[in-house]
Amino acid sequence: MQAIGIDVWNGSTAQVQSFKNDTGIKYPLLMNGSNLQSPYGVYNDYSMVIDQDGIVQYKGADVALNDIRSAIDQSLATSLDSDETKKLSFELHGNYPNPFNPQTQISFTVNRKSRIQLQIFDVQGRFIRNLLNQQMPVGQHSIKWDGRTQQGNLLPSGFYIYRLKSAMQNQSKRMLLIR
Repeated sequence: MQAIGIDVWNGSTAQVQSFKNDTGIKYPLLMNGSNLQSPYGVYNDYSMVIDQDGIVQYKGADVALNDIRSAIDQSLATSLDSDETKKLSFELHGNYPNPFNPQTQISFTVNRKSRIQLQIFDVQGRFIRNLLNQQMPVGQHSIKWDGRTQQGNLLPSGFYIYRLKSAMQNQSKRMLLIR
């Protein structure tokens, strides 16, 4: 897996080198990438991260270094070909069906025996339900969620966030409940 930067605004070599030094970027920065502007809709002062599959993982009109670093780290860490994946305690695959009614199944793989927590939140970040909080063996797992709160109340239609968490990492995804 390789990360590269591409200068699409055709700045001078000195300007690009200064940016690289200021941000602590360790990967190569390629010059004169103007031919990439049109396919990705980038025309002025955009920063973006494109993953190994050509999918934009981050796009911003300013230089938000923490967001850029996070998007790069996440893109590199989730590569199935990467040695880093083997170091992660789990991989969150997603839920099916999505959208769902009345229930969905959330699937994940545990790469090493770990305490795993699976929680549901609303889009404002309020806790809804704890689906799992226990030591999990290595292997593929799935947990069903029936669209109910911790108290057993039915939730209305809407987007909900599910978060899988271990001591070493956490990952969240969005799902849609339709009533």
